[in-house]
Amino acid sequence: ALMNEPFISSHFTSNYFLGLGTLLTPAKYSTSFFHGGHNGTMYFDSFMQSAGVEKYFGAREYGNGADDDGVWGIWDEPFLQWMLTEVDQLPQPFMTSVFTLSSHQPYKIPAQYKDRFKEGPIEILKTVEYTDFALEKFFAEAAKKPWFKNTLFIVTADHASMHYRPEYENEQGSYRIPLFLYHPGYKFPEVDTKMVVQQIDVLPTVLDFLGISDKDQNYLGSSIFIPGDKTAVNFIDGRYLLFAKDYFLRWTPGHGEPQMFAMSDRATEHEIPADQPGTSPRRQALEKKLKATIQYFNEGMWDNKLYYPSK
Repeated sequence: ALMNEPFISSHFTSNYFLGLGTLLTPAKYSTSFFHGGHNGTMYFDSFMQSAGVEKYFGAREYGNGADDDGVWGIWDEPFLQWMLTEVDQLPQPFMTSVFTLSSHQPYKIPAQYKDRFKEGPIEILKTVEYTDFALEKFFAEAAKKPWFKNTLFIVTADHASMHYRPEYENEQGSYRIPLFLYHPGYKFPEVDTKMVVQQIDVLPTVLDFLGISDKDQNYLGSSIFIPGDKTAVNFIDGRYLLFAKDYFLRWTPGHGEPQMFAMSDRATEHEIPADQPGTSPRRQALEKKLKATIQYFNEGMWDNKLYYPSK
């Protein structure tokens, strides 16, 4: 969200938008969302209805309080294994998603693993190791399922967390998250792995992968399989950040023009002067992209018009 509060809890949630559930239902996909948290947490259950997702599975549906971590909900390992038993019963083809919990504060792990996952230089590391272990067991079991060979897996994060390496202790590092696609038998087309990709690109990427088109498109995101000069814009504490493959812009409206830095200058120690030879055309193009993105988002929110006819 390019505003102070997330879209999911803002007063814009009644706006028209298209979720994966809404878009895949006409293609006969069953759709579901798994979240080990207590039902109602972060409005996920109600938001899934807005996104057209048919079934929500939370801690209530899991039904075993003995596996509750006492803070967020069900531990990742047992919840992911239970999820597989439920997925087996879903009509195919299906689209399902899971939001894991255990790598959040207060960074607890199940008591039986306290000797297996040790404390590291920062407290989050043992829970990251535990979640990695839970995912490893998930994929090992999923690989035995008949639907596994026909399934596209997408793994990403909702946000960055505590910084472990010094090179991530900056504005760029605060937004760098993993995103990978895995399919057991499909050979993906070549893509530029250096390009900037953002979470909102996941939906158009899935539709592109499945060969599903829609008459309405949100032009803030695009498929990663379509090459281009991709950028991502973020907003925090009144300032906008634009990330491109080569440059990074920082702009606080009302406080001068956008600042520009090379993407390799992670600590933003060397601002590129506006009159530096050879950078003016690129600066102008990126500034225009930044301001167009802000205008598109703001008008889309206030006028309830985030979508335009697909090209």
